[in-house]
Amino acid sequence: MSSARRKLVPSPSASPSGKKFREFDSPELAKMAELLSQSMEQQALLFKTEISALRADLTIQISTVQKLISKLDLVAGEQREQKKILNAHDGKLEFLERKVISLEDRSRRSNIRIVNLEEGVEKDDPIGFVKRSIPVWFPGLAQREFEVERAHRIYSSNKAGGRDRPRVFIFKVLRYTDRHVILQENRKAGPVRSASGSI
Repeated sequence: MSSARRKLVPSPSASPSGKKFREFDSPELAKMAELLSQSMEQQALLFKTEISALRADLTIQISTVQKLISKLDLVAGEQREQKKILNAHDGKLEFLERKVISLEDRSRRSNIRIVNLEEGVEKDDPIGFVKRSIPVWFPGLAQREFEVERAHRIYSSNKAGGRDRPRVFIFKVLRYTDRHVILQENRKAGPVRSASGSI
């Protein structure tokens, strides 16, 4: 009789939902087992739902990261191109700086400085003064014509020994060979005399 009253309760592998039937001596135990089985099914369904949501969120996050990586690669590529352009500009700037220095050096090569020439003797025509003075200072060059590009005073007056020293007078001839000829003649002729002394 007792075996006839036993209730068969589905257990995981033999029932339509994949559960085996298991015999319980008490209807209360059978009910508890059924409730436990339903709870486990609900928890499993909830777990699957949460896993699906996490997968979907992870997919979105991966997509976002991939987009950021693509943008980062694009920015890095642009930076490399900008660096190439900057390096090219640096090279051009360095070349131009060297060229300017070379031009300045070439320009200075044709300069002649006159020290201790009294102030104001050139008046308002320093170039004309140089052209008129060269034959006087160097008679050996009286028959030679020199082209003077510019002439002017440099530096400010300095007081030394209780008197003002004249500012340095500088002029630039067109050709470097003219400068060489004038300096060579100066070495031959010796010191040139002026109102303020030797120049």
